[in-house]
Amino acid sequence: MVFVNEFISQDDMEKYGIREINKKYLKMNSRNSWTIDRERNIYLRYMMSGREDLSNLHTFTFFWGGELFEVQLFGDGYAKRGGSGLSIWRPRLIDIPSKLSERREEILGDLKEALTEYKEAGVFTTVEQHAVRFEF
Repeated sequence: MVFVNEFISQDDMEKYGIREINKKYLKMNSRNSWTIDRERNIYLRYMMSGREDLSNLHTFTFFWGGELFEVQLFGDGYAKRGGSGLSIWRPRLIDIPSKLSERREEILGDLKEALTEYKEAGVFTTVEQHAVRFEF
């Protein structure tokens, strides 16, 4: 299967403990969404952006190998509604749990795949064509 952007069902909210994760990140909106590959049980969730000097810092959670960890990326680029877009991602923190460290390259490959499908805004994407560049 492949990654898809979708809203999170009530069943999945329970299964993955989404409400508890939301509390940790003070994410209180009711439109919970993710980029998920159900076959491989991997998901990426946008949690928040930085403020002021770090407004281009984006925090995600990444569920991989049964573990949830934080990913902080600097994001630049552009998006034109109904047109094209480009996202450029540079890492600040990719907090891979030590028990998964031997699979780092595989994890990073899956993260890049998820970010490619995420485009500029996941389920809220407004572009027709999108390119992604990774600086990691």
